[in-house]
Amino acid sequence: MASFTCLHCGQKFTATEKNPKRYYLSQSSMYASGYDTPPCLEVLIAYCEDCGKESVVVKGHNGYLEDKVVCKYPNINYIRLPDYVPASIRSDYEEACQILQLSPKASATLARRCMQAMIHDCWGVEKSSLYNEIESLPESVPVKHKQALHALRQIGNIGAHMKKNADQILEVSPDEAKTMLGVVEFLIKEWYINNRRDDELLGRIIAIAKEK
Repeated sequence: MASFTCLHCGQKFTATEKNPKRYYLSQSSMYASGYDTPPCLEVLIAYCEDCGKESVVVKGHNGYLEDKVVCKYPNINYIRLPDYVPASIRSDYEEACQILQLSPKASATLARRCMQAMIHDCWGVEKSSLYNEIESLPESVPVKHKQALHALRQIGNIGAHMKKNADQILEVSPDEAKTMLGVVEFLIKEWYINNRRDDELLGRIIAIAKEK
């Protein structure tokens, strides 16, 4: 089934007949359904039960404006990260997402910098290059995390240049840059969000045990 991602909190939910609500508009008419309508605008209004806010997306329909998204509210194309993720990492990640289509190579450069900053912050590993830092991650880092980083070395231009410094600008395709951002999001979830959740759960268990 189709899904919709809340533009406020990034939570994904399954689309239904009633959510998001859909409206179809032309210069002269408003249509109740998207079936058999002339080329027009489609307006989606999606309510997120997780954060209680509405997202709005306006796009072309039936060939109008090549069916492209022309407006959305809020105009955010990244996952909102919790405040306990370092501000520099959040800032670089958000900017990398915003410039992905405009400049993939700049987006990839910021994504590499996010990876390097996370390695420094979470594992205290600092070497002469990002490649050496990935190689020096401790054995306690789950294998799947190391595999996710090393997999990037297999992808086109990124794979050929992962041994270079994180701030070096290279030619990168949009798909490669998008893949890098996916890995950044994965590692943020694993290294920050899930670890925080686990620590809080264990802390509550320990507190309960002390009260007994």
